[in-house]
Amino acid sequence: SARSAAVPMESEGFTSRGDVLEPFEGGSSSIALWDVDPGLSFSLKIEAQHLDRLMLGLVPADLDLTQIKEHTRLEDCRGLPMYRLCLGSREFFAFDQAFLVRDLHVPSDGTIFWEFQNGPRPRLLLKVGERGDPIDLFEYCKVRPPHQLCEGTFKPFIRDVSAGMMFPKLRIRCTLVTRRVRPCIDSEAFTARANRLIWEQRKYTDLVVKTNDGHKVCCHRAFLLTSPVFAVELERWVKEPVEISVDGCHSVVEGMLEFLYTGQLSSQVDAAAVLPLAHRYQIDDLTSAALRRLLDALGPATIAAAARALRPLREEEGLRQAWAELCRRAGQEPSIVEALALAV
Repeated sequence: SARSAAVPMESEGFTSRGDVLEPFEGGSSSIALWDVDPGLSFSLKIEAQHLDRLMLGLVPADLDLTQIKEHTRLEDCRGLPMYRLCLGSREFFAFDQAFLVRDLHVPSDGTIFWEFQNGPRPRLLLKVGERGDPIDLFEYCKVRPPHQLCEGTFKPFIRDVSAGMMFPKLRIRCTLVTRRVRPCIDSEAFTARANRLIWEQRKYTDLVVKTNDGHKVCCHRAFLLTSPVFAVELERWVKEPVEISVDGCHSVVEGMLEFLYTGQLSSQVDAAAVLPLAHRYQIDDLTSAALRRLLDALGPATIAAAARALRPLREEEGLRQAWAELCRRAGQEPSIVEALALAV
């Protein structure tokens, strides 16, 4: 369902005549702010002469005109999810970060659309003209966390950045259309849930992995193809049943197999034990996850196991830096040095 509105919820420095806004002559600040119900998406259609005199904005629902005016400088917006686009200078501001939208070409007279698409992956779009291609500002400017747009309730505002200057009179016709967010499937989340369920239920398996401590883990051969080593070994097996052996204990091998299904390294798995296995089976993402956990948890209780796991791999491409980081961190903390000496 959709709802349209022409009159702003709040305005200052503008006179409103139906759907037309006109700044006061000689006014020092002209700004208009619309209201949007919680969780809705919106599209603000703006028809005007001298579009390059406008700033378009997006702010959280709890901000009012006074607060917006108090945050005009970049340094004022640190920690505040406030987004602005100056059509004349083609500058886009996210929090206290500034970006240049080089491919933006706004005619002096015409129509633009300022659109916020709410949802799990919200988007902020600008479209020039009825038939123009929308620009996703966050994608175009490569805005990174923590300055990215988050799901929530936002509302639009416009501002005449030329207020107080000697320019021809500005007339702006605005129409705001809001609509409810259409339910959509987050494909990545769906895949993660489905793979987790397949791993936990372990039905219709077609492969048995045998560990060096006598355990057998049933799984699906398709999920093991992420590992080039497993892929080569499985090529040798054309008919069922298939049973392959992995030189590792049950908990570590099962942790590696679970990662191939879910992309997550269980907190119950020993990162130092799974690292050599991940490297041997060329599962680069698992190697990275194990390294991160090893280095994040580095301390007197973990240094010996971490060093034993990394030392044989220290000359490998991509692992030299991790070994250097371990040595640097160990050398900075006497308690870790002592624990390592006692483990020798």
